[in-house]
Amino acid sequence: MASYLSALGILFQPLNFIMMYLCCVIGCILGAIPGLSGGLGITLILPMTFALNTNLSFAMLVGMYVGGVSGSFIAAVLVGIPGSAASIGTCYDGYPMTKNGQAAKALSIGITGSFIGTFVSIIVAMLCSGAIADIALTLGPWEYFSLCLMAITMVVGLSNGSVFKGLLAAFIGFFIAMIGSDKVTNQLRFTFGNTNLYGGINMVTMLMGTFALQQVATSYAKGQQEMPPVDTSSLGGFGLTAKDFIDNIRVIIVSLAIGLFIGFLPGIRANWWKL
Repeated sequence: MASYLSALGILFQPLNFIMMYLCCVIGCILGAIPGLSGGLGITLILPMTFALNTNLSFAMLVGMYVGGVSGSFIAAVLVGIPGSAASIGTCYDGYPMTKNGQAAKALSIGITGSFIGTFVSIIVAMLCSGAIADIALTLGPWEYFSLCLMAITMVVGLSNGSVFKGLLAAFIGFFIAMIGSDKVTNQLRFTFGNTNLYGGINMVTMLMGTFALQQVATSYAKGQQEMPPVDTSSLGGFGLTAKDFIDNIRVIIVSLAIGLFIGFLPGIRANWWKL
């Protein structure tokens, strides 16, 4: 406990706290712009940290990362284009709410969910990270295979109308993921001699092609070039009530548990939300 209090004392030093806050705001802005992310912000400020002390540098990097991840849902909610891979799922619920005139409520839900997830995960990491790491390291190929099989099963289960289309989309995703060098043997796969494919398909590029271009093309074809109207007067306040939390408490707890489990598994990233 003494070490936690000492860390909080360092974190809330005026300079450290102000710089972390500024980096968090910048990270939110970068995360909200489709194609950019908090990772870009970390890359930009990383050279600056070489000349700063360790505590200040760490506070800046943490603020930039958390802000970038948290802000990525803004573009997904307002324009239907995810700011990062972690916000793909937000497009399916947040953007329809925006088109129905509930953009303020969708943003409030996203901000609240991001805060709850980050806060609880930090508490769990401080208290249980050692035990969870030991459990995660015992998982082998069968466990990871089961996760992949579950992902394919969920794709089929969520396919509306056509199971074939769901399976086809899943296997196209598998094919795209196999492009580049193998992570274990370093064997090149499906590169066809093109050196630009040695590192695989960039996630941000694929997101822009899958969601951004699709959204633009669909809107143009339907003659809906204008953005959905946002009632700016409703952006004030929290936007959620206690009844909203009570009615969705089961969904919140289950989603939080799944996110914590997936997040602590080695090699599993945030874009495994589809599990």
